[in-house]
Amino acid sequence: TDSAALLTDLVERSCLVEPLSVDPPALALHPMFAGHLRARGRSADCGAEATIRTRAIEWYEDVGLMDAAIELALEDPRPERAVALIKRVCGDRIRYGHSDLVADWLQQLPSDVLWNDVELSIVMGRAAGLTGDPMTGRAVLRTIQELVGADEASDGLGLALAQLEF
Repeated sequence: TDSAALLTDLVERSCLVEPLSVDPPALALHPMFAGHLRARGRSADCGAEATIRTRAIEWYEDVGLMDAAIELALEDPRPERAVALIKRVCGDRIRYGHSDLVADWLQQLPSDVLWNDVELSIVMGRAAGLTGDPMTGRAVLRTIQELVGADEASDGLGLALAQLEF
């Protein structure tokens, strides 16, 4: 199609867009152009940036680019979408050796969101343990115990905490 040819031409000339993946074919705006559009959107209409971000997150999800969707969702001042996306993919990312990526995402969340959610706290502890940060892992263990008001031997809690692997 004409639009596909135009996008291919832009990519080949390194203008405005850059390839994200080949299969499925996906493009992203060049970082400088994306920054310009974000700044313009902020100055023009506060709601426009949120709408564009939401649509972009949905598109990334639809084409299976979950990491990009999470990165964009983390830019939103409301953390709910990022939390849901992180919970959806964190198990696979950790299982396939990307604990550092998961820990980075979690550290970008507001601390009250991270530390008041037992599931996220467990994921943070596991990611910290696997990335060689056992002190954070142990601190997470104490936080989880405080959150649930229990000790390590509590039903279900011990099993969940055993997954932290540190």
